[in-house]
Amino acid sequence: MGVDVVYAVGGVKGLLGAFHHEMREPSLLRVEWVDSALIGAQWWETDDLDAQTPPIVSVGFRVKTQDGMLYLAGSWNPSKRHLPWAQVIAIPESAIVKKRRVH
Repeated sequence: MGVDVVYAVGGVKGLLGAFHHEMREPSLLRVEWVDSALIGAQWWETDDLDAQTPPIVSVGFRVKTQDGMLYLAGSWNPSKRHLPWAQVIAIPESAIVKKRRVH
């Protein structure tokens, strides 16, 4: 069964997704966000605990925002015959420190 036949009969979701509508170029974002930090499994004094870490910087195409998550993709394929997103990361919106459009 060819891809066109699977698509015509409403087949596999992944193959159906391969025929998405042509999209205009998505926004390219630079996002700074904080992550959790594992300090260690040993016993600690309260004053010795310090999880200060610089924010992580991610750059990617904005896929969507849904249920408190921002989805960024490292690659975007505008072809009508291929799935549009690869290397997707989901960042909790509550962890975002700074966000700006690059393009």
